[in-house]
Amino acid sequence: MAMNPAQILFIEDDDIAVLAGTAVLKEIDCVFDIAKTGREALDYLNKVHYDLVLCDLGLPDIPGFQIARLTRKNEGLNQLTPMFALTAHKDELHEKRSINSGMTGFLAKPLRKETCLAVLRDIQDKQE
Repeated sequence: MAMNPAQILFIEDDDIAVLAGTAVLKEIDCVFDIAKTGREALDYLNKVHYDLVLCDLGLPDIPGFQIARLTRKNEGLNQLTPMFALTAHKDELHEKRSINSGMTGFLAKPLRKETCLAVLRDIQDKQE
């Protein structure tokens, strides 16, 4: 039985990071939306059920930490959707803040195909 492609929300405001992340996402079996602001991300989360959310922490309007908190508190949003922080700040403080805000995990930029596939496999294994 074939699995449906994963549906991913990629939240990133930096154009170069969007291009790099989009190239990776196009290499794996998924469909994805791109949100460049926190408000746009929350709008997507209100309308679509995602299998995975990849969220930059430093957005221009709503920080990624706040998006995670709002998503986890709001029953109308996908509270249980795995949400990973995606950041260039790969340090213990950012990782701890990410997890404390409700993120499922923490990934360093740039997004890599192998990392994304490993996360998707882990999510799939937990759902079985």
